[in-house]
Amino acid sequence: MADWNSLTEVHEKLLALIEEMLGYEQEKRQALLRDDTVRIEQMLQRQQACAMQMETLERQRMMLQDAIGFPGTAEELLAGMAEGPEKEKMAGVMGKLRAAAGELRELNKGDLEIARTFLQINGGIMPEAAPSR
Repeated sequence: MADWNSLTEVHEKLLALIEEMLGYEQEKRQALLRDDTVRIEQMLQRQQACAMQMETLERQRMMLQDAIGFPGTAEELLAGMAEGPEKEKMAGVMGKLRAAAGELRELNKGDLEIARTFLQINGGIMPEAAPSR
């Protein structure tokens, strides 16, 4: 049955996966700093598996949103549309999701900079050939 509780549960599962990816991203950064290519590859594979699970959950989320009458509604607006106790729960989950996604994005940006620097130091790319931000 599609209801706000089901939608909140999907968001909680998405949050758990993003938090799992954060752990992998932090471990990948340590591997980058140690130049441990085997560990980097392992972390990338685990992140890819999480991303695939997230795609499945995202499809579920969209179907649930459609079923409760809010197709295509932006994620930020959903918490305000929930009713009763689910409204507060949804708002909390959405806030945590935004924070975790932002942290993941920043860690990833930092990892790209570290990788570029290593490539420049090791002669892999010239500074002027490095992709701009």
